[in-house]
Amino acid sequence: MVEHVRDSEGIYDQDSMRVMLDAGANAVQSIPLNTNDGRVIGILSVLYREPRRGEGPELRILKTLAALTAALLSDDASWNSGIPLVR
Repeated sequence: MVEHVRDSEGIYDQDSMRVMLDAGANAVQSIPLNTNDGRVIGILSVLYREPRRGEGPELRILKTLAALTAALLSDDASWNSGIPLVR
């Protein structure tokens, strides 16, 4: 969790930081999209207008959303047996 983009030296270079701030993103929560076998197939990032901490029920919901997204995107999703996905 980047609680405040403005204070995140070392995470974003100056150009990236300026783009984030100009877009109104002041905090960022990123969660990896992991398959059941541990592969990382992407990242779910949520941008917030106000500085904030990533914790509590909201973080649990984002982690659940990331797990569901990874299952939908992975070719080996065990719950997807025989259900074709639109790609």
